[in-house]
Amino acid sequence: MEEFFNHIKRSEETEAYYQALYDGFRKKLPQTLAEIVYQYLPKLKAKEDAVLSLGKEYVRRIWEQYNEVYSLNRTGGPLINLQPARKPTTRKEAEQKLTKQIKTIPKQHHKIYSEIYWDTYEEKLTRETYEYAIYEKMKEVFTEFYIDDIMEFESDYLRYFDRSIYLMCSNKYVDDVYGLL
Repeated sequence: MEEFFNHIKRSEETEAYYQALYDGFRKKLPQTLAEIVYQYLPKLKAKEDAVLSLGKEYVRRIWEQYNEVYSLNRTGGPLINLQPARKPTTRKEAEQKLTKQIKTIPKQHHKIYSEIYWDTYEEKLTRETYEYAIYEKMKEVFTEFYIDDIMEFESDYLRYFDRSIYLMCSNKYVDDVYGLL
């Protein structure tokens, strides 16, 4: 009987521990994401309630991705080959792309094309940097609370979880935030 009560007590302690982790994650993520949003899109500070509400929704979505990967890791389930997170384009990569593209247009248009290319590059870089910052912050906050649990994943499942956060959470969050504009 004592063993049974000890088991119940350990179960309750474990449940309380994970509830505290989830509560911490649930409180921190929306505010942390909102700070990044306001840094890149200051207009949305006026819609603070909507931005925070959106962040709360993504607490659940990240948690769902974690649970899916946790189950796959335990059962050895099959993984889909998801694309990795795209890092912002570097200046060198942009120059290489411009060099390739400029060869395909008439010489008299090279100067104007280059000017337009660099103008759009700056806009694109700002968006890519914002998107990547959201992705990194989602991972960082989740890891802050659940590092012990995700470290038990096999490497393929850990990569899968990382890519799931990118595709299913951060990309959609960014799109939803732009929808608030």
